[in-house]
Amino acid sequence: MPDPEFLEQDNGKILIVSDVHGLVKEMNAFFHWLVKENGQKISYAVHLGDFWNGRNFNGKEQVRDEWTDLDYLDRLALPLFHIKGNADLQVPDAWWYTSSKEGRVIHL
Repeated sequence: MPDPEFLEQDNGKILIVSDVHGLVKEMNAFFHWLVKENGQKISYAVHLGDFWNGRNFNGKEQVRDEWTDLDYLDRLALPLFHIKGNADLQVPDAWWYTSSKEGRVIHL
């Protein structure tokens, strides 16, 4: 569970994202752009499902993307909380948790 001190911080906004479908590096680049390059005060992000894999469009055709690099999640630009989507149901429970305050992923 998140530590109470982290949740009590009043840093700013809550960012809502959804349907990353395995494009975690692209999501993190967006987080970095918002926070580091644009100075947005965002306390944390909430992902609304379909995080680990799914169908995406690469500009020409539909492709399937999948994310399995759990160590990368410790380097996210924002703490990230999750609600599982239908594409996340087969993911092992252990994948939903990291210990880093900077890039923690927690299943709600």
